[in-house]
Amino acid sequence: MATSVWSTQAQGGADPQDIIVEGTREQRTMQGGDWLVTISRSYRIGKSLDGGDTAMAVGKDREWHFCLADTQVEDFVRLLVGEGRSQAAGTTQCRPLKMRLGQGQLQATQTCQGGYASSKDANTGRVTRFQTRLMMYVSGNYGGSALKLDFENRREPLMNLPDAPGIGQQRTPPDIMRWSVKGERAGACSLGKAR
Repeated sequence: MATSVWSTQAQGGADPQDIIVEGTREQRTMQGGDWLVTISRSYRIGKSLDGGDTAMAVGKDREWHFCLADTQVEDFVRLLVGEGRSQAAGTTQCRPLKMRLGQGQLQATQTCQGGYASSKDANTGRVTRFQTRLMMYVSGNYGGSALKLDFENRREPLMNLPDAPGIGQQRTPPDIMRWSVKGERAGACSLGKAR
């Protein structure tokens, strides 16, 4: 099958360079109608860069009904990720969101840098502020009436942090946040009516 590479632009005037979509030109339109979209609670895994717990469940499951017109899968994913940009501060610089679609399977990645975190030395109480890198991974499957996506957001220092004097540098484990999004078409609806 022929493979193509192109940039896509979601509605709202987003920069077309924010996203690169690759894959076969197959039918991948989510059918319009009443969609039930569920976002799972997030799970934080690994030692927090800010000194938090080693593992933590965050938030709770949430669900919404949306009355959607026919929608391209890549545009819907782009909106979930954040228009091809990180959820961090406006100073964050992001590479384009890269998405590969084909045979009902989806993979997407994005790397951003520019956000900051801090680390406190347990012995001296000294706080070190450092720049971080954010990496988003998305995988899942899609169809005309259903969608299931798994997200993983990794946050790590751009450089290793200094350890105790004379010992060198330590490799700081990343913060990892994981959650999932499921969507199912529940039936027909009239555009303009959402609940």
